[in-house]
Amino acid sequence: MDCPRMNHFVYIRTDSSPKFGSDEISRCCQMVSSPRFKTLVDLENSQWLADKKAQFAADQWPMECERCKIEEDMGRPSVRTWSMNDHAKYSAVRSDYYVSEVKVDMICNAACQICAPEYSSYYSKLAGVPPNEKSGLDYIDQIDRDRLVQLDFAGGEPSISKRTIAFLDN
Repeated sequence: MDCPRMNHFVYIRTDSSPKFGSDEISRCCQMVSSPRFKTLVDLENSQWLADKKAQFAADQWPMECERCKIEEDMGRPSVRTWSMNDHAKYSAVRSDYYVSEVKVDMICNAACQICAPEYSSYYSKLAGVPPNEKSGLDYIDQIDRDRLVQLDFAGGEPSISKRTIAFLDN
């Protein structure tokens, strides 16, 4: 069993939640309770990542990957299976590619029921939680842009964030 995200995905997010601490880099946005790292190098050299890759090589599901396991056990596609389809396309161009999702910031104009105060400035205001001023774009330079084949923006609502607009302008 394999998951291309173990080698090719970089999830960069910033949260004000004490649950996650200050580390910002993770391997997959679908993982449950995965550790975060201060740098991409720390993540890639971590024993944690080596252990997860070994579990996949032994056809074992890492506990962090339970969302994909549940989907696949029900016979439905998962983020892992979608990533395998993308991997075929991207690896034909570059074997050491990266796909990244970056949480730009928490600027948002809604308080959706499925969200939480650490992800929405509007929701945090309603909940009385101080806004998080950090941006995942502050960490994007850790990724070699020559290797980056796809960059997804998350938020808040990235389409209304001035940081997204400034990043795209540059």
